[in-house]
Amino acid sequence: MRSTLPTWIGHWATLFGDRPAIHFGDEAVTWSRFDEEVARWRARLGALGVRPGDRVAICLLNRPEFLYVEFAAHRVGAVVVPVNTRLAARELAEVLEDATPAVVVYERDLPALAAYLTDAWTGGVAVDVDAAAPVAPDRGPLPARDTDEPAALIHTSGTTGRPKGVTLTLGNLEASRTLWMSEYALTHRDVHLVVMPLCFSGGFIASSKHAIAAGGTLVLVRDFEPLEALRLVERHGVTWITSVPTILDRMRAAATWDSTDLTSLRGIQSGGAVVPPDLVEAYGARGVNVSQAYGLSEATGGPSMWMDDAMIRVKVGSVGRAALGFEIRLLDDAGEDVAVGEIGEIALRGPQVFAGYWGRPDLTSEALADGWLRTGDLAHRDEDGYYFIAGRKKEMIVTGGLNVYPAEVERVLDHGPGVAESSVVGVPSERWGEEVVACVIPQPGAVIDPAAVTAAARAGLADYKVPKRVLVMDDFPRTLSSKVQRVALRERAALLLAEESR
Repeated sequence: MRSTLPTWIGHWATLFGDRPAIHFGDEAVTWSRFDEEVARWRARLGALGVRPGDRVAICLLNRPEFLYVEFAAHRVGAVVVPVNTRLAARELAEVLEDATPAVVVYERDLPALAAYLTDAWTGGVAVDVDAAAPVAPDRGPLPARDTDEPAALIHTSGTTGRPKGVTLTLGNLEASRTLWMSEYALTHRDVHLVVMPLCFSGGFIASSKHAIAAGGTLVLVRDFEPLEALRLVERHGVTWITSVPTILDRMRAAATWDSTDLTSLRGIQSGGAVVPPDLVEAYGARGVNVSQAYGLSEATGGPSMWMDDAMIRVKVGSVGRAALGFEIRLLDDAGEDVAVGEIGEIALRGPQVFAGYWGRPDLTSEALADGWLRTGDLAHRDEDGYYFIAGRKKEMIVTGGLNVYPAEVERVLDHGPGVAESSVVGVPSERWGEEVVACVIPQPGAVIDPAAVTAAARAGLADYKVPKRVLVMDDFPRTLSSKVQRVALRERAALLLAEESR
């Protein structure tokens, strides 16, 4: 089947050329200009030797150029690699080593990453987005692209802490578009406030891709700030927001919450963590419907399950029921279905399930056993088909809607000052859903300075991965084979933090 994704921008430029496609600060980008800028970046990428199948990495904060480069890469036939702008240089090197991009487009407002790309990286061409030479737009025929071709690599760290590229096809992205058009009835009349970073799957897919597919207008926020977000809702008549509970809670707590006109805002989709009922009530009192979604990068960001605001109040704590096109099973360790009310691992099947991990057939076969995506999330299902998360087989921590794997933090902490061994757990947090907590054992004779451990972590990790607390312990609860019992350690950490707060 042929993909239509590379034609989206040109289609809407033909229909709505003078309408705004993007608002960014005081700048309004029409659909016609959007199309022209994409054509110019297509010419730049072609001049740099980018060919179909090559990877093009984008290391930019939220700005229109992110979208120009992205859709130019689709027109070339390249694979887009959004780079997490909060990575440390060491982490960036690992992502680039995995993806081997031909070109990385970066910006100087990310000084540490820019310095690495210009001084240390030798794998391809690094392009300063603000110094790109003027070129004539390339409006040549688009290459025919099939829906099973790779379109994007979304990097996530695994249990080893090493990044792995979630390979999403053009068909995955188009199936996601179909689901969103159906579940949320998005149209060209919608105005989307993009508060999620475009470099994360939530911003890259859910916040922006579906708005563009529907011909809607994007209001890009470079760095989220609650007062500014509320101001933009009123100024641009925003109708839709895709977000996480932490961001929604900060908007509700802002000083201008009560005075901001929210009458244009018809809906919010929230993911990353269960939406608290009081947050739904607060937005509902202002006439705004908040829906709950469950998803993951390996399923094109979701929603794999969802529920509306009415059912959030009834099925408190649930992540919803199966979304359009998804089949869901709960499996025991033997791969057999569990009964209603029993806990099993969530397995998904549908057109949004990814093609595999880039260059990792071993991990792919493990994740896609028998054609079902094993998510690593544990849940039970009630008699009405609503799912409730019970925990994780994998030890991933979700903090503020962002994924953190203990192994990637521990790899840095174990080299910290005075640290003999570390173990990282997620402790429940009202603000973040979970917060990263480091438990450390000192080297013989050493005295651990928690601030020094945190500083060492900050030098080697993205800021949201840095432990918010450091707990010094003599030893960790372990199995007979000396493996750390993370569940018991998590409970001990939570107890210690509770005692400290009294």
